[in-house]
Amino acid sequence: MGGQFENAIHACMASLEPEKKIHIQIARKGKKIVVQCRNTCVKDIRLKNGVPVSDRGIGISSVLKVVSFYHGEAEFSVESGMFIARILLNLPQDQ
Repeated sequence: MGGQFENAIHACMASLEPEKKIHIQIARKGKKIVVQCRNTCVKDIRLKNGVPVSDRGIGISSVLKVVSFYHGEAEFSVESGMFIARILLNLPQDQ
């Protein structure tokens, strides 16, 4: 998941917005972990089948591997100049 946070830093630096922001929320809800990362981004982010298309970095692919390992879900979107990653992970049964 660290790749996603590193991507957020790079996206903020690349954006032309005068005020750059990164908001990260992590919460446990029952037997699930919820992670939401919102960050300032460039205007031309492309999503293909709901997943960001990038020719640099491995952040999103590493996030998707973690999501798959924990039988979770991931949703990506762009709203008002902010890239949003919402991730839901199921905790192992022994937790």
